[in-house]
Amino acid sequence: MHFELWLARKRKALRKEAFKENSMVSPFRRFIGMVFLVTFVLVYIFLAMVIGDITMAGKHWSIKLIFFAIAGLIWVVPAGLIISWTYKKR
Repeated sequence: MHFELWLARKRKALRKEAFKENSMVSPFRRFIGMVFLVTFVLVYIFLAMVIGDITMAGKHWSIKLIFFAIAGLIWVVPAGLIISWTYKKR
């Protein structure tokens, strides 16, 4: 009986600690990360379109498909880094 009470208290304390850790990310840091992410994606889209338009003019459709498939996926890596920075603890 005593052990069960101790275990319940321990679980409650761990839940409180986990909540504190998750809520310690600054709202300002999240805002900066969001602005930077949106700006990055918009600039990346524009650059990928311009580079694709200039370099892929007159190329076979399969080459264009490969280029735009790769260009459409590359942005995920920097976006993931921005998001991980946004939610990183101080």
